Amino acid sequence: MGMGTMAVSINLAFGLSACAGLSVIYLSLWPGKMAELPMDAIGSVRFWGPPLVLILIVLAAWDHRRPPRPIKVRHWLLLGASPLLLIGSVFIAESDVPFRAAFRLARPGLEAAVPTAPSSGHDGSPLGRDFGPYLVDRYGADPRGGVFFRVRTSPGGWGIDTMSYGFTFRPNAEGTPFGGARYEVFPLGGDWYWFHASDDHY
Repeated sequence: MGMGTMAVSINLAFGLSACAGLSVIYLSLWPGKMAELPMDAIGSVRFWGPPLVLILIVLAAWDHRRPPRPIKVRHWLLLGASPLLLIGSVFIAESDVPFRAAFRLARPGLEAAVPTAPSSGHDGSPLGRDFGPYLVDRYGADPRGGVFFRVRTSPGGWGIDTMSYGFTFRPNAEGTPFGGARYEVFPLGGDWYWFHASDDHY
């Protein structure tokens, strides 16, 4: 690899690290998404890996026809900053600070919607409203206690069941309108929690 290609590759690596870091922070705003991130990253390699390899091959072929250029100090700084940028982004995301800040924006609207939640023992009721950065597709007051707002779903084990994620006000200990398997709640402050649950068993 020539010096010119190396310089371009370093710039490209830094740009990709910045994009990946911002993506990690953005994805951390959604409940339960950080736990899925490693598998999502592995799955996405098949999409961004081949174009990246092709770009590097083209750069290498183009570079050998140009006069050599020295690697500057800024390139070494960018090279060292790239992994630090990724590590810092993951640390910020894992701290839950972005997630809690996003929930703070959504909380007033969610609290106003709690009294209007219809009783639902199965799959909730359609809502389709934005609360801060979150779109709540379904909600419901579980007969066992708690009001649940679903903001996203994902395939569960082997794609057979569906995992639901969202926010809940004064949840019960047994389940949600979206299922009771793998049901857990996590405190967000006051009477609010975020939850995940599978529809494998209602």
